[in-house]
Amino acid sequence: ALRCSKQDIMLEQLRQKLNAEQTCRENLKIKLKETGARIYAIMPNKNNIDTYICIIDNRNNDSIGELNMFVINSEIIPSKRAGKYNDMPFMETYFSHNQVSLIELHCIVNNKNYENKGYGTMMIKSLIQIARESKCHLISGSLYEGDAQTEEEKEKRNRFYFNRGFTTRFNDISHRSGTFYMCIPTSK
Repeated sequence: ALRCSKQDIMLEQLRQKLNAEQTCRENLKIKLKETGARIYAIMPNKNNIDTYICIIDNRNNDSIGELNMFVINSEIIPSKRAGKYNDMPFMETYFSHNQVSLIELHCIVNNKNYENKGYGTMMIKSLIQIARESKCHLISGSLYEGDAQTEEEKEKRNRFYFNRGFTTRFNDISHRSGTFYMCIPTSK
């Protein structure tokens, strides 16, 4: 009979972790090269796994233009077929005249394993910091009815923005569509 000692199990777990971290570094290099992104920050997710927040900054000298963001770590496995960064949690924004439009924040993608890991919060925190550094005074976006098909999806989405300091205004009594915004404090 084959018996594994506690030490053998711990060594195997360490080997798996090192392999996952090596794969993450390789995937990160590929995504940085493919997208022209740079690493903005590293934050732990809810599983305490270091997560790279990467930005693709296409703004001009006046800080006007697109700034997109994605996150990657050893738990996020990018698809070989997917383009750019839309196979992992990502955010698309547009900066213009002291304000930021949050166009898309997508953390579910095609893999429910990416949900509830803190990726959306990491990107929102990074966006607030970048907006502050860019002297922006407002972040705003739209709440789409299509993102709130069920009562649970609606509550989760609305609670997400509320819990991160955004104010919401709804177009309908069911709170499925509307806008969200945050006035950026000038100091941390």
